[in-house]
Amino acid sequence: RDAMPARSRAGSARSPGAKPATSAAARGSRPRAPSGAKDAAPLAPVVGGLAATGEVEEEEEATLGLRLQVLPKELLEDVLFFLDEDSLDRAKMANTKWRDLLRSERVWRAVCVRTFCAPVYTPIRCAVNTAGASVPRRFGSWLTARTLRPHVRTDTGLYVMRHIYIKNTGPPSMWTEEHTPFCEVRHFRYFLFLPNGELFYASTPLGLPQMRPKFIRRLREEYHERGKISLLAETGESDHSGAAQPDAQPLSLRQRARLQNQRKKLDTLKADTIYKGCYTIKAGLLTAVLNMVNYSVTFTLECEPGSGRHSSLYTIRHQSLYHKEGEDIIDYKLSSFRRDRVFEYYPFIGPHDLHEP
Repeated sequence: RDAMPARSRAGSARSPGAKPATSAAARGSRPRAPSGAKDAAPLAPVVGGLAATGEVEEEEEATLGLRLQVLPKELLEDVLFFLDEDSLDRAKMANTKWRDLLRSERVWRAVCVRTFCAPVYTPIRCAVNTAGASVPRRFGSWLTARTLRPHVRTDTGLYVMRHIYIKNTGPPSMWTEEHTPFCEVRHFRYFLFLPNGELFYASTPLGLPQMRPKFIRRLREEYHERGKISLLAETGESDHSGAAQPDAQPLSLRQRARLQNQRKKLDTLKADTIYKGCYTIKAGLLTAVLNMVNYSVTFTLECEPGSGRHSSLYTIRHQSLYHKEGEDIIDYKLSSFRRDRVFEYYPFIGPHDLHEP
């Protein structure tokens, strides 16, 4: 008996007709409420010996995304009409159902009509196919037109070009008698395109982490100003910001010195100035024109569809013209390497830190 296992000794101690006692947690049922507590609140279900309230909440949150499957296909397509091109591309990678849903011609027709409109593009010419549907005459389907027709992504990211070159810092000095000093110069150019044919441009030594929030702030100010103008036009009111102001008091010497210091600080921050211009796209070539203070700048860029990504612009020509009479057009020399004169697309929302220029 002493050599028998403990389980065998416990089994031999029970009577032959007795059933083994099992707990409520082992049976998977709810524990009974104590006697006399008839009006007590029901206890939470027990799973594995622990209250499952937190797990049930997590399961409910996980099923929120599955509720979209209950909606009809037409209603889901109407919701997708409001998404931009980047959001639609990310939705296609969610699962097979979203991928099949985003093959709908209704969705891409709305995207093409919204994208390929005047004054930037020539409107798409349509024809009626054998099924009686209106499709692009040249491409055959709206998804193919969005994939193959050259265009740029608007409002959702920046096109960035990084230019690196070696510069001679001057003749040898008393500190560099045995060698000629050189330095590596990095310069960035940015484009942010708007759907109405306008663009924002910056040429600066500042990188993408510093310029991205500045462009986002400038874009918000632009749309805020547009909303203000449209609201004034609808209500018939006028903006009184340009009303005549009363005569200002003469400034003291201390105030003049403070203003001069502020102007000097602004002059030192000209590296992050964002300029506004316009652009058009025709036959796969993008022409951008920017009017600066003393001169105008013109870019001619080639749009690369890239299997539907539309994330690259290659510089073909870069010119500037000063506003003085008798000044010739300056045609800048471009690099012979195609990769050194390309603008790559970087979205505002995404894993920027993985592939920043």
